[in-house]
Amino acid sequence: MVKRIEKAQPFFGKVATNQYLRAIRDGFIALMPIIIFSSFFSLIANVPQILGFIWPKKIFKFIL
Repeated sequence: MVKRIEKAQPFFGKVATNQYLRAIRDGFIALMPIIIFSSFFSLIANVPQILGFIWPKKIFKFIL
């Protein structure tokens, strides 16, 4: 397995230095904190419904 990885290392080096793929990677890295932060609100809004708790409408609209 290690030999395969070492054999493909030049290809991965070229992919890593590609400016277009690097821009896509940097975009995902920049958006990751926003995605994680907003997913907490989705969990807070929807998990209590599964457990039988219903948020008041004003709070539910604020969370979503």
